[in-house]
Amino acid sequence: MVRAHCSAATRLRNELSSVSGLSVLNPVDLNQLIIAFEDYEKDVQMPEFARRINQHDGFFVRPAQWKSRQVLRASIISQFADEALLVRFAEFLGETLRELDAMQSV
Repeated sequence: MVRAHCSAATRLRNELSSVSGLSVLNPVDLNQLIIAFEDYEKDVQMPEFARRINQHDGFFVRPAQWKSRQVLRASIISQFADEALLVRFAEFLGETLRELDAMQSV
């Protein structure tokens, strides 16, 4: 099970590499990812970003401080974290970021 979670975290990192505006900051050796905005100035929006993600019934992230940055901490802990779910989560993060950006530009 641990090996599967670590592998899923690596797959999620790969999926997130195609999401514009987000970066994975940590080496993904275990089951956790540290996700940040590419633009440091957006860090103040991270609590709202996390809140919006956590409104979704299937996803949960935790905002955190990491190396002087506001980040998301995501841990893969579900036995149901298959390829489709990881793709859906990465897409959902991208959609949520675009919604947040649209609200900020109004």
